[in-house]
Amino acid sequence: MKGTIVLCLEQLVCSKFGEEAWQTIRTEAGVPAAKKFLPFEDVDDAIVMKLIQALCATLHLSLSQAADAFGEYWVMTYSQEMYRQHYQNYKTVREFLLALDTIHVLMTRT
Repeated sequence: MKGTIVLCLEQLVCSKFGEEAWQTIRTEAGVPAAKKFLPFEDVDDAIVMKLIQALCATLHLSLSQAADAFGEYWVMTYSQEMYRQHYQNYKTVREFLLALDTIHVLMTRT
């Protein structure tokens, strides 16, 4: 997975539960405090899953609740901040969705 997934997860936890909760989740997942994730970095799926499992355990959420919270935060907050320019290029949701493959290719090249 790309590092942007982890960064979104971090922002979600910090904004809703506090930075201390995120540090606890990192520790429980075995991710060193000094590790910085970059948006376009490839992150091993196993690390992301450990973070998600630690998040569920620490915050007492089911996987379904965590996924719903992540999806809502991604669409309503994170993507609006990180990818605003992409949204502005399209007049309708349909245009945007049809362009997603192209957007992903461009983002990968960047």
